Amino acid sequence: MKKIIFIIALFILIFLNSIKQSNAEYERIITNRRIEKKNGKKIHKSTLIFRSKHPEKFDSPRIKQAKEQIKKIKEELKTNSDKNVIVDAYMKLGYWYRILGNHTNLRKYYTKVIEEFPKSKKVFNAQSNLVKMLAEMRRFNESIVEAKKLISNYPDSPKVPSVKYLMGYCYLELKNFKQALKVLNEIIKDSKYSGYKKLAQRLIDKINKQKNSKTTNDERKED
Repeated sequence: MKKIIFIIALFILIFLNSIKQSNAEYERIITNRRIEKKNGKKIHKSTLIFRSKHPEKFDSPRIKQAKEQIKKIKEELKTNSDKNVIVDAYMKLGYWYRILGNHTNLRKYYTKVIEEFPKSKKVFNAQSNLVKMLAEMRRFNESIVEAKKLISNYPDSPKVPSVKYLMGYCYLELKNFKQALKVLNEIIKDSKYSGYKKLAQRLIDKINKQKNSKTTNDERKED
């Protein structure tokens, strides 16, 4: 019996000591960041190793909030079958996954709203959020696909001009100048898009500037 108690006590002591060492290592790295990759500086290798093992210790308050909200919403979904509650929950999950930079789950939950609840008033918002958030996360091709769906499903929506403008921006980022100019010129020519004409013209000017710069560089290479 004494031998068993001794073994248990030893195990607890080893466990507590490992926690103490982990915390000590954490404090050492935090207080001794001689080479931090922040504002152009390099990160010390030991910091990278610790971050890879304990990423949660480096979460910003916003990231922590997102993780907590996702956990809370998923728990609530387990005990609720009300369609309106489920739709709202999916919309919130899409938003919080966007905060985490998780485009896969962001798309998953907004798509659930669109496909599982096609008669919901939130479908348009889900589609619109997909376009905007995928573009923000630089998923330009995916954003364009969703933008085309939205324009096809809601051609008379007052948000169509902003969606087309965003499409033009995505094409510009992808260096697809031909498609970008096509979409942006549609905004310029259509009287319904008056609020976005100046913005569209700015992107067109930017595209022409990039095209001229590329032509000049190509000519220099030939010389």
